[in-house]
Amino acid sequence: MEVFTNGVLKSGLHRVIEAPGNQRAHDKYSVLIVARAEDSTLMKSSNSPLIPEDTEEQKNAPVETSIELGQQQLASQGPFRTHRALPTARGKIPRRFFS
Repeated sequence: MEVFTNGVLKSGLHRVIEAPGNQRAHDKYSVLIVARAEDSTLMKSSNSPLIPEDTEEQKNAPVETSIELGQQQLASQGPFRTHRALPTARGKIPRRFFS
């Protein structure tokens, strides 16, 4: 959405921190909602009176497709890291992570 709105709408930041006080004893759940443009979608700002016009630099830059932009962003992140479920506050990995 950030590309389509020329920076008007920003991606939300996500961080995981330890729950405060009495909440530590309870399991935490997260719901990830993702929307992704089709691979061939051109990643450029939309034409709308609510969206700022592109700068000259943006107008002269090549327009990437969704898949090209995604591959570029992944490459800039370096090698992939794999994550596994971490123990809960009670020191055990919930069984539901293994089903």
